[in-house]
Amino acid sequence: LLNQHILARQLQKLGGIQALPPMRILSVEDNLLNQHILARQLQKLGGIQALPPMRILSVEDNLLNQHILVRQLQKLGLTTDTANNGEEALTLVRRAGPPGSDPGPYDVILMDCQMPVMDGYACTEEIRALEAARAGLYPPHETTVIALTASAMPSEQQHCQDSGMNFYLSKPLELKALARMLLMVGLRRAAKNEKGNEGERKRKSDTTKEDHTKKARTDEAENHV
Repeated sequence: LLNQHILARQLQKLGGIQALPPMRILSVEDNLLNQHILARQLQKLGGIQALPPMRILSVEDNLLNQHILVRQLQKLGLTTDTANNGEEALTLVRRAGPPGSDPGPYDVILMDCQMPVMDGYACTEEIRALEAARAGLYPPHETTVIALTASAMPSEQQHCQDSGMNFYLSKPLELKALARMLLMVGLRRAAKNEKGNEGERKRKSDTTKEDHTKKARTDEAENHV
Protein backbone atom coordinates (compact mmCIF):
# COMPACT_ATOMS: atom_id res chain seq x y z
CA LEU A 1 0.00 0.00 0.00
CA LEU A 2 2.90 2.37 0.75
CA ASN A 3 4.41 1.74 -2.67
CA GLN A 4 1.02 2.19 -4.29
CA HIS A 5 0.56 5.50 -2.47
CA ILE A 6 3.97 6.68 -3.70
CA LEU A 7 3.06 5.63 -7.25
CA ALA A 8 -0.23 7.51 -6.99
CA ARG A 9 1.58 10.66 -5.81
CA GLN A 10 4.04 10.35 -8.67
CA LEU A 11 1.20 10.09 -11.16
CA GLN A 12 -0.47 13.14 -9.64
CA LYS A 13 2.77 15.14 -9.99
CA LEU A 14 2.71 14.40 -13.71
CA GLY A 15 -0.54 16.35 -14.03
CA GLY A 16 1.36 19.42 -15.27
CA ILE A 17 2.54 17.60 -18.40
CA GLN A 18 0.41 18.54 -21.40
CA ALA A 19 0.40 15.05 -22.92
CA LEU A 20 1.93 11.74 -21.94
CA PRO A 21 3.38 9.59 -24.72
CA PRO A 22 1.02 6.84 -25.88
CA MET A 23 1.55 3.64 -23.93
CA ARG A 24 -0.26 0.44 -23.07
CA ILE A 25 -0.61 0.11 -19.31
CA LEU A 26 -1.45 -2.90 -17.15
CA SER A 27 -2.28 -2.14 -13.51
CA VAL A 28 -1.75 -5.08 -11.15
CA GLU A 29 -3.54 -4.56 -7.82
CA ASP A 30 -5.56 -7.11 -5.83
CA ASN A 31 -7.62 -4.53 -3.94
CA LEU A 32 -10.55 -3.56 -6.19
CA LEU A 33 -10.95 -0.12 -4.62
CA ASN A 34 -7.26 0.67 -5.09
CA GLN A 35 -7.45 -0.68 -8.64
CA HIS A 36 -10.38 1.61 -9.41
CA ILE A 37 -8.55 4.62 -7.93
CA LEU A 38 -5.46 3.85 -9.98
CA ALA A 39 -7.54 3.50 -13.13
CA ARG A 40 -9.13 6.89 -12.50
CA GLN A 41 -5.69 8.47 -11.99
CA LEU A 42 -4.46 7.04 -15.28
CA GLN A 43 -7.58 8.27 -17.05
CA LYS A 44 -6.97 11.80 -15.73
CA LEU A 45 -3.50 11.66 -17.25
CA GLY A 46 -4.80 10.52 -20.59
CA GLY A 47 -3.58 6.97 -20.02
CA ILE A 48 -5.85 4.17 -21.21
CA GLN A 49 -6.95 1.62 -18.66
CA ALA A 50 -7.88 -1.43 -20.74
CA LEU A 51 -11.33 -2.77 -19.96
CA PRO A 52 -11.60 -6.48 -19.21
CA PRO A 53 -12.76 -8.54 -22.21
CA MET A 54 -16.49 -9.11 -22.13
CA ARG A 55 -19.27 -10.24 -24.46
CA ILE A 56 -21.78 -7.42 -24.89
CA LEU A 57 -25.26 -7.12 -26.36
CA SER A 58 -26.66 -3.65 -27.11
CA VAL A 59 -30.45 -3.44 -27.27
CA GLU A 60 -31.72 -0.19 -28.77
CA ASP A 61 -34.65 0.49 -31.14
CA ASN A 62 -33.38 3.90 -32.29
CA LEU A 63 -30.87 3.19 -35.08
CA LEU A 64 -28.98 6.44 -34.55
CA ASN A 65 -28.60 5.76 -30.82
CA GLN A 66 -27.59 2.20 -31.62
CA HIS A 67 -24.91 3.41 -34.03
CA ILE A 68 -23.56 5.87 -31.45
CA LEU A 69 -23.46 3.15 -28.79
CA VAL A 70 -21.56 0.79 -31.08
CA ARG A 71 -19.02 3.53 -31.86
CA GLN A 72 -18.58 4.35 -28.17
CA LEU A 73 -17.85 0.72 -27.37
CA GLN A 74 -15.38 0.56 -30.25
CA LYS A 75 -13.53 3.54 -28.75
CA LEU A 76 -13.24 1.52 -25.55
CA GLY A 77 -11.80 -1.42 -27.46
CA LEU A 78 -15.00 -3.48 -27.23
CA THR A 79 -17.35 -5.02 -29.78
CA THR A 80 -21.05 -5.73 -29.40
CA ASP A 81 -23.92 -7.63 -30.91
CA THR A 82 -27.04 -5.55 -31.51
CA ALA A 83 -30.79 -6.05 -31.24
CA ASN A 84 -33.59 -3.66 -32.20
CA ASN A 85 -36.00 -4.67 -29.43
CA GLY A 86 -36.41 -6.97 -26.47
CA GLU A 87 -37.76 -9.84 -28.53
CA GLU A 88 -34.69 -9.89 -30.78
CA ALA A 89 -32.46 -9.63 -27.71
CA LEU A 90 -34.18 -12.57 -26.05
CA THR A 91 -33.65 -14.68 -29.17
CA LEU A 92 -29.90 -13.94 -29.10
CA VAL A 93 -29.68 -14.73 -25.37
CA ARG A 94 -31.46 -18.06 -25.90
CA ARG A 95 -29.05 -18.97 -28.70
CA ALA A 96 -25.98 -18.29 -26.54
CA GLY A 97 -24.12 -21.34 -25.34
CA PRO A 98 -23.23 -22.27 -21.76
CA PRO A 99 -20.28 -20.71 -19.90
CA GLY A 100 -17.00 -21.84 -21.42
CA SER A 101 -18.44 -22.37 -24.91
CA ASP A 102 -17.75 -20.22 -27.97
CA PRO A 103 -19.70 -18.06 -28.13
CA GLY A 104 -20.75 -18.23 -24.52
CA PRO A 105 -23.44 -16.25 -22.70
CA TYR A 106 -23.41 -12.46 -22.70
CA ASP A 107 -21.50 -10.83 -19.87
CA VAL A 108 -23.22 -7.45 -20.24
CA ILE A 109 -26.45 -6.30 -21.88
CA LEU A 110 -26.97 -2.58 -22.46
CA MET A 111 -30.76 -2.46 -22.39
CA ASP A 112 -32.94 0.39 -23.62
CA CYS A 113 -36.04 0.54 -21.44
CA GLN A 114 -38.67 1.89 -23.84
CA MET A 115 -38.93 -0.18 -27.04
CA PRO A 116 -41.69 -1.52 -29.31
CA VAL A 117 -42.56 -5.24 -29.57
CA MET A 118 -40.95 -5.99 -26.16
CA ASP A 119 -39.56 -3.36 -23.83
CA GLY A 120 -36.43 -3.65 -21.73
CA TYR A 121 -38.25 -4.46 -18.50
CA ALA A 122 -40.12 -7.47 -19.93
CA CYS A 123 -37.00 -8.67 -21.73
CA THR A 124 -34.93 -8.56 -18.54
CA GLU A 125 -37.60 -10.49 -16.64
CA GLU A 126 -37.51 -13.18 -19.34
CA ILE A 127 -33.71 -13.31 -19.21
CA ARG A 128 -33.74 -13.81 -15.44
CA ALA A 129 -36.34 -16.56 -15.79
CA LEU A 130 -34.18 -18.25 -18.44
CA GLU A 131 -31.11 -18.06 -16.19
CA ALA A 132 -33.07 -19.64 -13.35
CA ALA A 133 -34.27 -22.45 -15.63
CA ARG A 134 -30.71 -23.16 -16.78
CA ALA A 135 -29.25 -23.03 -13.27
CA GLY A 136 -29.27 -26.81 -12.83
CA LEU A 137 -27.98 -27.53 -16.33
CA TYR A 138 -25.09 -25.07 -16.79
CA PRO A 139 -22.46 -23.59 -14.49
CA PRO A 140 -23.89 -20.49 -12.76
CA HIS A 141 -23.81 -17.33 -14.88
CA GLU A 142 -25.69 -14.06 -14.42
CA THR A 143 -25.59 -11.50 -17.18
CA THR A 144 -25.19 -7.93 -15.95
CA VAL A 145 -28.06 -5.87 -17.39
CA ILE A 146 -27.46 -2.12 -17.55
CA ALA A 147 -30.56 -0.04 -18.19
CA LEU A 148 -30.37 2.87 -20.63
CA THR A 149 -33.04 5.37 -19.68
CA ALA A 150 -33.85 9.00 -20.37
CA SER A 151 -35.53 9.30 -16.98
CA ALA A 152 -33.61 9.75 -13.73
CA MET A 153 -36.72 9.63 -11.54
CA PRO A 154 -36.54 7.34 -8.49
CA SER A 155 -39.65 5.51 -9.71
CA GLU A 156 -37.87 4.67 -12.96
CA GLN A 157 -34.82 3.41 -11.10
CA GLN A 158 -37.05 1.22 -8.95
CA HIS A 159 -38.80 -0.13 -12.04
CA CYS A 160 -35.40 -1.11 -13.47
CA GLN A 161 -34.42 -2.84 -10.24
CA ASP A 162 -37.74 -4.67 -9.92
CA SER A 163 -37.42 -6.12 -13.41
CA GLY A 164 -34.01 -7.57 -12.60
CA MET A 165 -31.65 -4.95 -14.03
CA ASN A 166 -28.39 -4.43 -12.14
CA PHE A 167 -27.48 -0.81 -12.94
CA TYR A 168 -28.67 2.07 -15.06
CA LEU A 169 -27.15 4.83 -17.17
CA SER A 170 -28.91 8.04 -18.14
CA LYS A 171 -29.38 9.15 -21.74
CA PRO A 172 -27.80 10.83 -23.58
CA LEU A 173 -25.04 8.37 -22.85
CA GLU A 174 -21.59 9.85 -22.14
CA LEU A 175 -18.49 7.89 -23.08
CA LYS A 176 -16.81 8.45 -19.69
CA ALA A 177 -19.89 7.26 -17.81
CA LEU A 178 -20.08 4.15 -20.00
CA ALA A 179 -16.36 3.45 -19.48
CA ARG A 180 -16.62 3.81 -15.69
CA MET A 181 -19.65 1.53 -15.57
CA LEU A 182 -18.06 -1.20 -17.70
CA LEU A 183 -14.82 -0.98 -15.73
CA MET A 184 -16.72 -1.45 -12.47
CA VAL A 185 -18.73 -4.35 -13.91
CA GLY A 186 -15.59 -5.97 -15.30
CA LEU A 187 -13.75 -5.73 -11.98
CA ARG A 188 -16.72 -7.15 -10.09
CA ARG A 189 -17.03 -10.06 -12.50
CA ALA A 190 -13.28 -10.74 -12.30
CA ALA A 191 -13.39 -10.74 -8.49
CA LYS A 192 -16.42 -13.06 -8.49
CA ASN A 193 -14.75 -15.45 -10.93
CA GLU A 194 -11.56 -15.47 -8.88
CA LYS A 195 -13.53 -16.25 -5.74
CA GLY A 196 -15.21 -19.12 -7.56
CA ASN A 197 -11.84 -20.39 -8.81
CA GLU A 198 -10.45 -20.27 -5.26
CA GLY A 199 -13.40 -22.32 -4.06
CA GLU A 200 -12.86 -24.88 -6.82
CA ARG A 201 -9.13 -25.10 -6.05
CA LYS A 202 -9.91 -25.63 -2.36
CA ARG A 203 -12.46 -28.32 -3.20
CA LYS A 204 -9.94 -30.15 -5.39
CA SER A 205 -7.27 -29.82 -2.70
CA ASP A 206 -9.60 -31.21 -0.03
CA THR A 207 -10.55 -34.09 -2.34
CA THR A 208 -6.88 -34.90 -2.97
CA LYS A 209 -6.11 -34.86 0.75
CA GLU A 210 -9.08 -37.13 1.42
CA ASP A 211 -7.93 -39.56 -1.29
CA HIS A 212 -4.42 -39.63 0.18
CA THR A 213 -5.85 -40.29 3.66
CA LYS A 214 -8.00 -43.17 2.36
CA LYS A 215 -5.03 -44.67 0.53
CA ALA A 216 -2.86 -44.42 3.64
CA ARG A 217 -5.53 -46.16 5.71
CA THR A 218 -5.90 -48.88 3.07
CA ASP A 219 -2.14 -49.43 2.93
CA GLU A 220 -1.98 -49.62 6.72
CA ALA A 221 -4.82 -52.15 6.83
CA GLU A 222 -3.14 -54.30 4.20
CA ASN A 223 0.12 -54.26 6.16
CA HIS A 224 -1.69 -55.66 9.19
CA VAL A 225 -3.20 -58.54 7.22
